[in-house]
Amino acid sequence: MVLVLKMSKKKKWRTVGEILAEQANNAEFQCRKAERDRRREVRMEQYRDQERPILEELIFKGFDAPSVFEAARNYAPLPDEMVEILLGGIEKTSDLKLLEVLIRGLGNVARPFDGRPLVRCYESSNDCNLQFAVLSTIALARPHSIDEWIEKIRQHPIHGKTLRELEKAYTKERRGRATATEPPEKRKATNTDLVESSMNFDLEHVKPFLHRVASLIKAGFGDSEVEEVASFAEQLEAGDEKEWTFATRSQGKPSEFRVRVVMSDVGAPDLHFFSPPVLAEKIDAELERFADENGK
Repeated sequence: MVLVLKMSKKKKWRTVGEILAEQANNAEFQCRKAERDRRREVRMEQYRDQERPILEELIFKGFDAPSVFEAARNYAPLPDEMVEILLGGIEKTSDLKLLEVLIRGLGNVARPFDGRPLVRCYESSNDCNLQFAVLSTIALARPHSIDEWIEKIRQHPIHGKTLRELEKAYTKERRGRATATEPPEKRKATNTDLVESSMNFDLEHVKPFLHRVASLIKAGFGDSEVEEVASFAEQLEAGDEKEWTFATRSQGKPSEFRVRVVMSDVGAPDLHFFSPPVLAEKIDAELERFADENGK
């Protein structure tokens, strides 16, 4: 299959292969790419250095996985012993990316946990993405021992609104998942006529665009799913691919939504979306808008 990027109406359509060939002959682009890859490798090495002791502790306790992200996904809902290790990691690390992985990993736990480490992390950071991750996990996991702090946050004109919106969104997701897991005889027929939409992205644009897609879906593909796909995409090597299937709701009916990430080149994955026709039209419109905004 040949991927085609939808360009602005004033430009010609080009395949991913044509764009990659053009970039390969652009010395300035190659120089920028090399510098970007070097900085990324430095960040990844720093990340691995701080992840290593947490991962070793997880493996020692029997939670064997190649990364903290994989461990949090593979052993969900997380048992208490694993939750304690992740909470301890939050107290010890300073790497923002690792902190976000640890915090979001706590969004799927077997039982509520002490949320005070999350509060300390939130209050000691000025990073808006990290603070959002904390609020997201609190809304999702509902930790204990922080009721007074939550009420205080609710009074904040910005952060309180964010927390309320997250709680509302996760409540809808839970309801959507409950409907999707009902016996077939109790569910309406699922629309299996899926339409593909796809485009090549720079790695840093993957998560912002996934959030755009999530805003088009009523239930079943929200912040936690966006984080899962985006975080996994960052770990893919050139030539790797991964596909997810989500039980969502489209036009008021249960429907299947699939996302495939193909790392066609280092730091430049292809995103493929498979969705019901009405949703596919909306995703196509967002792809075109995103391409025009970013000069694709």
